[in-house]
Amino acid sequence: MNGGDERGRVLESLRDVLRGGVGSVCWAVRGPSLATASEPASSTLLLAVGERIPRDEPYTEPGVPWALRTHFPSLAINTGGTAWRIVRAGRSVASWRYEAHDEGSVLEGVALLEGRRIESFRVFGPLHDLELRFEGDVALRLFGHRGRHERLDWFVRAGDLRIDVGPHGALRARR
Repeated sequence: MNGGDERGRVLESLRDVLRGGVGSVCWAVRGPSLATASEPASSTLLLAVGERIPRDEPYTEPGVPWALRTHFPSLAINTGGTAWRIVRAGRSVASWRYEAHDEGSVLEGVALLEGRRIESFRVFGPLHDLELRFEGDVALRLFGHRGRHERLDWFVRAGDLRIDVGPHGALRARR
């Protein structure tokens, strides 16, 4: 099997996992966290989508929303180390950079995702950028990296399947 065939299979698996989230509600968002009122400690987002699967033991890490302390999502979307932006009605309302936006704060922008149904998704370009479209004309956009870093760009997890999107559009599926 050549690398192109494997890459194509992983990309199709990624699309299948995301397709399974269309029509589902994002019921919790973890992150970003602020070290101070204006300085980011972390710009990573975790979106909990779909079914709530009860945990055997509650998760005890501080700063984790209660819904995530007590439940696993059937689909998790994690922004990892990638750049992201939240857009509402064509206007930027939040991003990984904590800069001034057209309206509201970063935390207010992130709060727009929670409780909204995913209407569609798009994985596109050589770096496998992702756009999730939510009801109410809200979108989350993730942008791949071409830089020299080796860190993960973003990933999805559904059940025991995790699909990583890395620098330069690298794809990896693992169980």
